[in-house]
Amino acid sequence: MDRERLISAGIDYDEGVERFAGMAQIYEKYLVKFFDSYGINELISQINAGDIETAFKTAHAIKGAAGNLSINLFYEKLCVLVELLRRSAPKEECAPLIGGVRKQYEIAADAVREGRQ
Repeated sequence: MDRERLISAGIDYDEGVERFAGMAQIYEKYLVKFFDSYGINELISQINAGDIETAFKTAHAIKGAAGNLSINLFYEKLCVLVELLRRSAPKEECAPLIGGVRKQYEIAADAVREGRQ
Protein backbone atom coordinates (compact mmCIF):
# COMPACT_ATOMS: atom_id res chain seq x y z
CA MET A 1 0.00 0.00 0.00
CA ASP A 2 1.05 3.56 -0.59
CA ARG A 3 1.92 4.84 2.89
CA GLU A 4 1.77 8.50 1.84
CA ARG A 5 -1.65 8.02 0.20
CA LEU A 6 -2.99 6.42 3.37
CA ILE A 7 -1.58 9.24 5.51
CA SER A 8 -3.15 11.86 3.24
CA ALA A 9 -6.48 10.06 3.68
CA GLY A 10 -6.33 10.48 7.45
CA ILE A 11 -4.87 7.10 8.36
CA ASP A 12 -1.91 7.20 10.74
CA TYR A 13 -0.02 4.40 9.01
CA ASP A 14 2.97 4.40 11.34
CA GLU A 15 0.83 4.30 14.47
CA GLY A 16 -1.24 1.49 12.96
CA VAL A 17 1.80 -0.58 12.06
CA GLU A 18 3.16 -0.03 15.55
CA ARG A 19 -0.10 -1.41 17.02
CA PHE A 20 0.57 -4.55 14.97
CA ALA A 21 4.07 -4.99 16.41
CA GLY A 22 5.69 -3.49 13.32
CA MET A 23 4.11 -5.98 10.93
CA ALA A 24 2.97 -3.75 8.08
CA GLN A 25 1.61 -6.59 5.97
CA ILE A 26 -0.72 -7.75 8.74
CA TYR A 27 -1.81 -4.18 9.48
CA GLU A 28 -2.64 -3.64 5.82
CA LYS A 29 -4.61 -6.89 5.76
CA TYR A 30 -6.76 -5.63 8.64
CA LEU A 31 -7.25 -2.24 6.99
CA VAL A 32 -8.67 -4.01 3.95
CA LYS A 33 -10.78 -6.22 6.18
CA PHE A 34 -12.18 -3.17 8.00
CA PHE A 35 -13.47 -1.60 4.80
CA ASP A 36 -14.79 -4.94 3.57
CA SER A 37 -16.60 -5.55 6.87
CA TYR A 38 -17.79 -2.14 7.98
CA GLY A 39 -19.94 -0.07 5.70
CA ILE A 40 -21.27 3.32 6.58
CA ASN A 41 -24.57 2.97 4.72
CA GLU A 42 -26.13 0.65 7.30
CA LEU A 43 -25.40 3.18 10.06
CA ILE A 44 -26.85 6.03 8.03
CA SER A 45 -29.98 3.99 7.25
CA GLN A 46 -30.44 3.27 10.96
CA ILE A 47 -30.19 6.97 11.80
CA ASN A 48 -32.56 7.96 8.99
CA ALA A 49 -35.06 5.34 10.18
CA GLY A 50 -34.89 6.84 13.68
CA ASP A 51 -33.44 3.63 15.17
CA ILE A 52 -31.04 5.56 17.36
CA GLU A 53 -30.31 2.72 19.79
CA THR A 54 -29.19 0.37 17.02
CA ALA A 55 -27.35 3.22 15.29
CA PHE A 56 -25.44 3.88 18.51
CA LYS A 57 -24.38 0.23 18.77
CA THR A 58 -23.32 0.16 15.13
CA ALA A 59 -21.45 3.46 15.31
CA HIS A 60 -19.74 2.47 18.54
CA ALA A 61 -18.49 -0.80 17.01
CA ILE A 62 -17.23 0.98 13.89
CA LYS A 63 -15.58 3.65 16.02
CA GLY A 64 -13.70 1.08 18.08
CA ALA A 65 -12.38 -0.75 15.04
CA ALA A 66 -11.43 2.50 13.28
CA GLY A 67 -9.59 3.72 16.36
CA ASN A 68 -7.69 0.46 16.75
CA LEU A 69 -6.61 0.70 13.10
CA SER A 70 -5.60 4.38 13.40
CA ILE A 71 -8.10 5.54 10.77
CA ASN A 72 -7.94 8.77 12.71
CA LEU A 73 -9.77 11.44 10.70
CA PHE A 74 -12.75 9.14 10.18
CA TYR A 75 -12.57 8.10 13.83
CA GLU A 76 -12.61 11.72 15.01
CA LYS A 77 -15.66 12.60 12.92
CA LEU A 78 -17.43 9.44 14.03
CA CYS A 79 -16.72 10.19 17.72
CA VAL A 80 -18.88 13.31 17.55
CA LEU A 81 -21.74 11.34 16.01
CA VAL A 82 -21.38 8.53 18.55
CA GLU A 83 -21.72 11.00 21.42
CA LEU A 84 -24.95 12.37 19.95
CA LEU A 85 -26.28 8.85 19.53
CA ARG A 86 -25.17 7.93 23.06
CA ARG A 87 -27.48 10.58 24.46
CA SER A 88 -30.29 9.47 22.11
CA ALA A 89 -30.25 12.64 20.04
CA PRO A 90 -32.99 12.62 17.41
CA LYS A 91 -32.11 11.93 13.80
CA GLU A 92 -32.57 15.62 12.97
CA GLU A 93 -29.71 16.48 15.31
CA CYS A 94 -27.49 13.73 13.87
CA ALA A 95 -28.24 14.48 10.22
CA PRO A 96 -25.81 17.42 9.83
CA LEU A 97 -22.88 15.17 10.78
CA ILE A 98 -23.67 12.31 8.41
CA GLY A 99 -22.17 13.94 5.33
CA GLY A 100 -18.81 14.58 6.96
CA VAL A 101 -18.65 11.08 8.43
CA ARG A 102 -19.53 9.50 5.08
CA LYS A 103 -17.03 11.66 3.19
CA GLN A 104 -14.14 10.82 5.51
CA TYR A 105 -15.04 7.12 5.41
CA GLU A 106 -15.01 7.19 1.60
CA ILE A 107 -11.68 9.04 1.46
CA ALA A 108 -10.05 6.44 3.70
CA ALA A 109 -11.76 3.52 1.95
CA ASP A 110 -10.61 4.76 -1.47
CA ALA A 111 -7.02 5.03 -0.27
CA VAL A 112 -7.09 1.48 1.07
CA ARG A 113 -8.79 0.09 -2.01
CA GLU A 114 -6.27 1.78 -4.29
CA GLY A 115 -3.57 0.00 -2.34
CA ARG A 116 -5.10 -3.39 -3.12
CA GLN A 117 -4.64 -3.00 -6.85
